[in-house]
Amino acid sequence: MTKFSDKVRERVRSSGLASMRVAKMASIETSHFTRFMNGQKGLSLNALDRLIAVLDDIQIGFIPEDEEYDCDCPGCKVIRSED
Repeated sequence: MTKFSDKVRERVRSSGLASMRVAKMASIETSHFTRFMNGQKGLSLNALDRLIAVLDDIQIGFIPEDEEYDCDCPGCKVIRSED
């Protein structure tokens, strides 16, 4: 049986964005998010709520361009350079 957290991890991976950018958009500390993505820790219900909201926004094509969400991780630099 697939756990809910595994489904959320898969949605993050299939989002097309760097995990660290998704974490920043959901206001989740990157070290905590990394442990979640590696299956080492869970997320609070509040963090899960924010993460699901971000993933829903990504799915419908709403990805904010605000500096607030601008990230310097390698995955985001690749995404920005493709725009």
